[in-house]
Amino acid sequence: QPDQAHSRTIDGGGIWVTTYPPSPGQSNQPPPTNTPTATYTPTATATETAPRTPTSTATHTGTPTATATPAPTVDAISLNEFMPDPVTDWNGNGQTGDSDDEYIELFNGHNFAVDLSGWKLDDRPDGGSPPFTLPAGSTIPARGFLVFFSNQTHISLNNSGGDSVRLLRPDGSEVEAYAYTANAPDEAYSKTSDG
Repeated sequence: QPDQAHSRTIDGGGIWVTTYPPSPGQSNQPPPTNTPTATYTPTATATETAPRTPTSTATHTGTPTATATPAPTVDAISLNEFMPDPVTDWNGNGQTGDSDDEYIELFNGHNFAVDLSGWKLDDRPDGGSPPFTLPAGSTIPARGFLVFFSNQTHISLNNSGGDSVRLLRPDGSEVEAYAYTANAPDEAYSKTSDG
């Protein structure tokens, strides 16, 4: 179906499935349901409290020490979503049905930003487009997303399937890959949950 995405229920984790809608640069959303759910709304009740009297206490101030930024672990940086056959103007350049709207989205499961300069995106390992090296300054925010469009990567994803999307370390070793089959136009592959 048009505008239907393949997703994992937890961004970057879980399994690849079909969900609605594609969400480049945003958290993957499960498909809408028509099941009503009961909700409970608590009612706040004001209570009066006696005023506090401030008391002084001595505070020891230590000498600050440098804390090393932890190196990113492979499992926390992952492929999250990609669009091989776009119809919608996903990159916002005013053109629809353009291969420049193909995208690959990454997710950072860390609670700190990570510099991905030198990491690579690729399609098939045995041909296809040449790998794209993420440029200097490619920083992905904590628990955030980084989206690369085809006009940046020059990676051409095969619309009829039989292709893959890969995330590679700077040394070329594979972090994660997903091989996909044919899909409908504007149908994205994404994880059921972030990460």
